[in-house]
Amino acid sequence: PGSGRDPGFSVRLVQSLQNQPLANSLARAEQQLATPPQIPIDLTTNTTARVINFTQRLVPDDPPPADGNFEDAATFPGTDPFGNTDDIAMEVLAYLDLPAGRHTFGVTSDDGFELRSGASFTDPNALVLGVKTSGTYNGTFDVIAEAAGLYPFRLVWFERGGGAHLE
Repeated sequence: PGSGRDPGFSVRLVQSLQNQPLANSLARAEQQLATPPQIPIDLTTNTTARVINFTQRLVPDDPPPADGNFEDAATFPGTDPFGNTDDIAMEVLAYLDLPAGRHTFGVTSDDGFELRSGASFTDPNALVLGVKTSGTYNGTFDVIAEAAGLYPFRLVWFERGGGAHLE
């Protein structure tokens, strides 16, 4: 309500197809997502998603086990599950209309992520709500909204090699 005419999450995915692996870090992801990028980008995809439930696997043709906790994942937008699925960074933006009180957020990711909220999507003083700087994560964390309102949230996810998914 009141947040705009196009509901959903704004998703921007970038990939660098380098001959040498890039660092597996949030800093590298931010370099890829910067405008202009600080690392050469070979793939950029912008889309709107109703849910965040992505995998590097071909869906629905790959057999279980599914990545993460929920079925019906989608392949990361713009990626080729038969090609290189490494060195990816993704930014997910959304305004969440929250009532005052406690809210539990959950993230399942391979590799890392950071979730922030502040005065804007680009607020350098935004509060870090959840972060995993390497490896996989499957957990929840509580956030307290002191007042009801629309809050801008920015999630950055990154992938270096091996399995990849985000919920």
